[in-house]
Amino acid sequence: MVAEALGGTEENFALMMTERARELGLDTAIFANSTGWPHPEHRISARDLARLAQIIIRDYPQYYEFYAQPVFTYNGIRQFNRNPLIGSMTGADGLKTGRTDEAGFGLTASAVRDGQRRIVVFNGMESERARADEAERLMRAAFTEFELVNLVEAGGEAGRADVYMGRTPDVTLRATQSLSFGVHRRDRADVRAEIVYQGPLRAPIAEGDEVARLEVTTPDGRVFSVPLEAAADVPRKGMFGRAGDGLVRIIRGG
Repeated sequence: MVAEALGGTEENFALMMTERARELGLDTAIFANSTGWPHPEHRISARDLARLAQIIIRDYPQYYEFYAQPVFTYNGIRQFNRNPLIGSMTGADGLKTGRTDEAGFGLTASAVRDGQRRIVVFNGMESERARADEAERLMRAAFTEFELVNLVEAGGEAGRADVYMGRTPDVTLRATQSLSFGVHRRDRADVRAEIVYQGPLRAPIAEGDEVARLEVTTPDGRVFSVPLEAAADVPRKGMFGRAGDGLVRIIRGG
């Protein structure tokens, strides 16, 4: 077996798989064999399956295209794609069906429309027909009832922060990474975003210094956080300027 060749034993290979899953951020994944065959200790959450699907789509596009093939022939054996969305729903291009006695019939599915992708994961269906119906219902809802919010791009301006003793009274903050998330359309107005920092910031500040964070909370309790850096240098004021700022601060009780 390939697993034994790589790991020495199948058990050790399963341990290697679990360790790799942790590296990928799949915190619930525990592998007990190399086949995926049911095992009491073999576990992964629906959310981590969605994360794994995202990794496959993003990092392995040269292989992902195989998931969309309706028919595949190997060694003279013709196999049909079991994904009920392939060929029946516009934009559907993956990924994988599954069934166990414990989890029932399930599916990890993905589709793209107008440049936006949706990933749906579910289990617990009692038949292939029920799985097909649920797949269509959930994927349609994913496109019509949910939207992707691109809040800020990496390097983009996220706001401003006050600066004490600086030659400018504030500094532009830029995001060190992009932040996007899915949200139900009815909840869009209830998303809360705030810039958090211990302020005012004290000059001098160098461009690129990490000085704040953008924190976003969605109505369903998810929290996202992105570091913010200074977008420009803010030199410290000269002696007389600092003295004036200090006096103002004392008068105001700061």
